Amino acid sequence: MHNLSKKKLIIKLTESLEAKEEKVDLFTLFGAWEDNKDSDEIIKEIRESRIEKAENPGFE
Repeated sequence: MHNLSKKKLIIKLTESLEAKEEKVDLFTLFGAWEDNKDSDEIIKEIRESRIEKAENPGFE
């Protein structure tokens, strides 16, 4: 490895260590899902949308 490549690598590693951590406000993650259905209705829809798999699928 050439000296210039080593220097560039050292600089990048040093910068990554000095980078400030961004704090994420947890409350900004809430509210993405909006729905007027209650949990029982949602569970019912999920169960009704399931597809039965074949008992013994063959690989012929």
